[in-house]
Amino acid sequence: IDSDTSVLFLHGLEGSPDGEKSIHLSQGWGAKTPLLRSGPLQSLRTKYPGREWQQMPSRELAEALGFVYEDTLAALTYQKPDIVIGSSMGGALLAKLILEKKWTGPSVFLAPAIQPLLGEVSLPQMNNAVWILGELDDIVPNGDNIKYCKFSGGSLMISMKDSHRLHLAVSSGLLDNAIITALSLS
Repeated sequence: IDSDTSVLFLHGLEGSPDGEKSIHLSQGWGAKTPLLRSGPLQSLRTKYPGREWQQMPSRELAEALGFVYEDTLAALTYQKPDIVIGSSMGGALLAKLILEKKWTGPSVFLAPAIQPLLGEVSLPQMNNAVWILGELDDIVPNGDNIKYCKFSGGSLMISMKDSHRLHLAVSSGLLDNAIITALSLS
C-alpha cells in the first residue's frame, strides 16, 4: 500500500466519516471521507415514504442531490485524489462526477445507487473502474450495476454472502484488492 496515494471516499446515505468503511480506508489508505450533507435526501425519504427515488418530484430530488454533490465537488477540488471510492449514494455521486467529466481517474464503486438516484444514465468507458457488489444486496438491485459495469468496461467483483453494506468485502480484503486493481489499471 502506497502511503502517497491520495484516496477520497464518498460515503452512503446513512454513512459517515465514522462508518466501518471510512475507518478501514482511513487506517489502511489514509483516505479522507468528507461529511456529505445527506439530510435533505433523508428528508425526502420521510416526506415520500415507500416511494422510489425516481418517483419523487424531480425538482426536489435534484435539489437534495445538489447538496451532497456540492460537497463532493469541494472535496475533489480540495483533496485532488489519486482514486475515488463511492459507496451507494457515494457511488451515484462518483458516477455523476464521471458523467460531468469532473473525474476520469481510478474509481471503485461499492454497490452504487446510480439507477435509483440518477435514473437511466450512460456511463463512458471506464477501464480503470472496479465494482464491488454484495451477492445478497436487497437495497440496490445488482442487475443495473452489472449492466453499468459491463457497458463501461469496468471490472466486477462479487462479495459472496454479502449485503448492501459490504461488511465482508471490507473484512475479507476484497475492498483493498479493488483499490489496488483500479490503481494498477490506470
